[in-house]
Amino acid sequence: MSKIKIFVAMHQSNCFIPECDLIQPIQVGAENAKTLFEDMIHDNVGDNISTKNPMYCELTAQYWAWKNMNCDYYGFFHYRRYLSFNPRSNGKVDSWNIIVKDYLCNSAVKDMHISNEYVKEIEEEISKYDVLTMKPSNLKKACGLTVYEQYKKDGIKLHIEDLDTLLEIIKEKYPEFYDTAKEYLHGYIAYIGNIFIMKKEIFCDYCQWLYDILDEFEHRTDMSGYSVEGYRTPGHLGERLFGIYYTWLKKYRDINSKELQLVFFSNTEKQENLKPAFEKNNIPIAMVSNENYAPFYAAMIQSLLQNLSSTSNYDLVFLQRDFQSKTKRLFKSMIESYPNVSIRFYNVGQFFADSQLNVSPTIPIETYFKLMIPELFKSFSKVLYLDGDMIIKADISELFETDISDYLLGAVIDIAAAGVVNGFDQYRKEYVLNYMRMKNPLNQINAGVLLINIAKMRENFTTQYLLKFAEGAAFQFQDQDVLNVLCEGNVLFLEQNWNFAGDEIQGYRGNIETFAPRDYYLAYRKAAENPKIIHYAGNEKPWYFPQQEWAEEFWTNFAKTPFYFAYINKRMFEISDYVIAQRNTIGNHPLPKKGQLKQLIRKIADILMPYGTVRREVVKVAYKKIRRII
Repeated sequence: MSKIKIFVAMHQSNCFIPECDLIQPIQVGAENAKTLFEDMIHDNVGDNISTKNPMYCELTAQYWAWKNMNCDYYGFFHYRRYLSFNPRSNGKVDSWNIIVKDYLCNSAVKDMHISNEYVKEIEEEISKYDVLTMKPSNLKKACGLTVYEQYKKDGIKLHIEDLDTLLEIIKEKYPEFYDTAKEYLHGYIAYIGNIFIMKKEIFCDYCQWLYDILDEFEHRTDMSGYSVEGYRTPGHLGERLFGIYYTWLKKYRDINSKELQLVFFSNTEKQENLKPAFEKNNIPIAMVSNENYAPFYAAMIQSLLQNLSSTSNYDLVFLQRDFQSKTKRLFKSMIESYPNVSIRFYNVGQFFADSQLNVSPTIPIETYFKLMIPELFKSFSKVLYLDGDMIIKADISELFETDISDYLLGAVIDIAAAGVVNGFDQYRKEYVLNYMRMKNPLNQINAGVLLINIAKMRENFTTQYLLKFAEGAAFQFQDQDVLNVLCEGNVLFLEQNWNFAGDEIQGYRGNIETFAPRDYYLAYRKAAENPKIIHYAGNEKPWYFPQQEWAEEFWTNFAKTPFYFAYINKRMFEISDYVIAQRNTIGNHPLPKKGQLKQLIRKIADILMPYGTVRREVVKVAYKKIRRII
């Protein structure tokens, strides 16, 4: 069989790479890189132009393969762009005739038929052709512009004069290509991306032609004043040159060619199997969040940092899918001075890309991420899960040391749920008895704090089963109801002060809790005297309702985090928008009534000076003194 190598250009280390013997990842720009990536070749060995990567982009990998590899076929993909060998590629194409998918992962690779199980199929397919490349974009449909006009539209970042220079070089050095070049550039069909597989003879001729033209372009063009993107002009021109050369081949060389579907992946992050961050005394703490909820998790982590044991190591792992790089950086900055604390971010979005789980504006997909913990943490014996709407008041190593070897979970009885089914809400009671079919509905757990026996959970449930179980039912409290149903009778009930839920402003939760069995309620009131974890489990969160019970604990910790000022600024903009929306113009409309103005002032005060904070008390004292003077 022919020797085939498909090189995948890489400039990031943590990218998913398909397990396929034909795929060869190559680090581009390796000569200027701070770190050489492991388990791949680098474009700075042998005959190379690695230093030109800021100009030539992925073409430095192509040059390296041309000069240093002896193959029958040379192929080139990018770390996020792949050709699919599946004739029935799954996905809808966009206006550029490209399938866009969220995650590059094993299931996506299998769908494209580029894993090891398809090697023979790929080899047989490639051997039939001289050139394989992407199905082209029709720019008339995509943007209404020709190839030339689309390049010109990039304005100051790219310069249309460079494309004119390219044409001049082709006319002078390769006149047989000039008519094809003009035809291609002033047409609407475009092969964008430098993505193709070529037979050796054609590839070598193409490279000789391509790099000769680009070398001449460098000699004729002063790019010293170009922007970062403008400096990549040779790479941009290389994309157009491939389209020109391929069009010329089809027209004048009678080649056998095939055009495959191009697939673009938005997220290519490789997810390693989670291992303990520390060799000894490692306490794994799983957390689930999205970008919007991250600031509130910061308050929880800040409180945790105030209660560390010097003999324990704390291994924090976020399960997320949309954290921005800034958010990750801020979280990392919080633990810089704590050598016994690690924080990591695991993107689980790929596992939920095609899910049918019940989601809504109030039920985000992240709700179900905790069901992945037994699978993701399979190298651990036990994991502590913590919600973000809580404050830690004690060293959680004490909780982690709880022996749950005979149980699936360690968790706290949900006092509110017990009150609901014990007389407060007949409808919910019927739901728990008849739909959830719990044998003892009074013993429902709250899933905000969970001590998870990983081995025992994996013995009883696969991740697929957990997610399918959640998907196939209309649960009211999603993951919590799933765990209550599946783990009933296999839970070690923890002391209530490890998951103490304070009352809401209107006393709603406090009222419900009085309906709980007497022993439960007395244990709850005892926990209130010394809560080790305060859980703002109700709808009225302290960041929206500063007068909520125990809110001062949240604000005291939140104010110490790097997320605090950004959140306050955001809230101030919301207030500003509110004021503008409510404002009445003097002269055209009556002024706000006294009560409305007072309500607005209180709204602003609650944000800038939350209940329980020192600054609120200071302002109150000052206000009273001013009133006496007046």
